[in-house]
Amino acid sequence: MPLAKCGLLLSLAALAAAGCSAQTPDQAKGDATAGATGAPSAQAPAGEGAATPEPRVEASVEAGAVQAPAKAAPLPAEVAAFIERRDMCDHFRGEEAYDQERKAFLDRKLEETCKGTDAALKSIRRKYRDDPGVISALWDYDDVVE
Repeated sequence: MPLAKCGLLLSLAALAAAGCSAQTPDQAKGDATAGATGAPSAQAPAGEGAATPEPRVEASVEAGAVQAPAKAAPLPAEVAAFIERRDMCDHFRGEEAYDQERKAFLDRKLEETCKGTDAALKSIRRKYRDDPGVISALWDYDDVVE
């Protein structure tokens, strides 16, 4: 990371720790036309069906703690096992066989990790077709890799 970006990040972290925010002077005065970015919002003038301003969302850092977003429900064990295996398969599929020894190694790993995953993916998608969490977790996997 370039030094300029590091300096900027450190400065922002110091301001956040000190309780400062990145408000513009208009936002600090409570100007309803300034959004969270400091730019005027696209609202109709008063009297012409003016929209209610969106609430501002501010990140806060207290005593070095950062809140992580809420986690989704855990996946069924067979889905988690499939994802782990298929991720290894995809990893080895992307590796370069730069010599015969490496090619033999990759062929073994592809056989271990990829064989049967096309059918397994189809089966799991069918079994959990009504579970949006599972379908979302499997969304980016190719149907055919074998």
